[in-house]
Amino acid sequence: YLFAFKVQPSLAPHFHEEFMTLLRDSSSLESTSLPPRDLLPLLTLAVSLFPDEPEPLAALATVQYKSGALRSSISTWEKLLKISPLSLLALESRDNLCSSMVDRWHFRMLNDEQRNRGFQEAIGRAVAEGRKTVLDVGCGTGFLSILAAREGAVRVVGCDLNEAMCEMAREAVNVNRVREGVVEVLNVNS
Repeated sequence: YLFAFKVQPSLAPHFHEEFMTLLRDSSSLESTSLPPRDLLPLLTLAVSLFPDEPEPLAALATVQYKSGALRSSISTWEKLLKISPLSLLALESRDNLCSSMVDRWHFRMLNDEQRNRGFQEAIGRAVAEGRKTVLDVGCGTGFLSILAAREGAVRVVGCDLNEAMCEMAREAVNVNRVREGVVEVLNVNS
């Protein structure tokens, strides 16, 4: 199907149902002799031909993952979630990919209550003294950025080089209901 669609895109609407059925059967991609680098452009074409269908996005995200393009895979799972917000496959795949991209030492830091209490107190004192703008260099999960916002900072900029950590920090800011527009997370080299 994909080679036919590449040569003649106008065929796609005529084979829509058969193609979606084939993509739903994950073994169809497993049994192909094409390497992921050859499948990627074909699946990208399928996504462009069927932009509102979750199956081509799921297939593309899976092949991106298998080819080592982890950030692209996460992005594709995110696109699928916009189309199908309750897709367990997309939610689990995206979350598993994100967690695999997080260095394990973050978990020890986040669970260190004494450290976190010390940071909260120090940030609270600094904000109370009038320092209302905070730069969180290497923000990671966004934990300290969220603390700064909760302590009264009016503007917090978190920056991290790891794109997956930035996504996690943005999600943490949303989940923790930080005031709109207070925290900005940038994927930049600090």
